[in-house]
Amino acid sequence: FNINFDELPVEHCKALCDSLLDHLSRIELTRNTTVRVQLAVATADLALQYVGWEKPVEDVVEKLKTSSEHMLTLLEFLTALPEELNTSTIRIGENRRQYCREKYSNCGKQIHEILVRKKKIFFFFFL
Repeated sequence: FNINFDELPVEHCKALCDSLLDHLSRIELTRNTTVRVQLAVATADLALQYVGWEKPVEDVVEKLKTSSEHMLTLLEFLTALPEELNTSTIRIGENRRQYCREKYSNCGKQIHEILVRKKKIFFFFFL
């Protein structure tokens, strides 16, 4: 995904973003671990490369916070984002990489609040 992103016409980036968000929220797809991880990584890669996506973390959290069944998907995305940001295989410049580090570190409070609110539900989800 990250190798061919530059070939995607700019006018299609928003549609790709919307499509990934829709797929992330589809329980029947994300029950499969492999699919869930690949969707999370693809969404994280797009969040890093698509400059026009202003609030990717907030958008993913907003899309997935409604149901405890989405918590694994949310955690996959939140895990994939820093992993993808810190890998050398993602094709972004150092300025963009630094900008993303600062931008996403400011989302910690919102993420913490959601995880604390869902903690009991999430705990019982694994039992």
